[in-house]
Amino acid sequence: MGLLVLIFAFFYTGAKNSGGKNKIIFGVCIVVFTLGVWRGAGAFDYDGGLAVKNFGAERKMIFSGRIVEEPDRRFNFAQYVVDNEALGRVLVKTDLYPEFFYGDTVKVSGKVAKPENQSADFDY
Repeated sequence: MGLLVLIFAFFYTGAKNSGGKNKIIFGVCIVVFTLGVWRGAGAFDYDGGLAVKNFGAERKMIFSGRIVEEPDRRFNFAQYVVDNEALGRVLVKTDLYPEFFYGDTVKVSGKVAKPENQSADFDY
């Protein structure tokens, strides 16, 4: 953004005879700035939290949050829905032990991945 101000100041203080040129360059700067803001806003989902889809496949993350649903314990793993201020709700798949319960605050470290499709009828 500072670069945008410098460019504008450079052309604004330029020759007085090129008024039309200054307006065009100023317009281009505004368009580029607007596109940058729009692109940056794409990293956030509707409620202001960061969208997990933008972190890339197999990227390691560390965050903390509270377990907001009853744990889903399976034969060889457990799943927890963890609510984090920045990310929103995240499904965490982990070992059965140690056990965690509804309402516990946990610190999670692991790789982020998009959910796998469970059937051909539904696609994330």
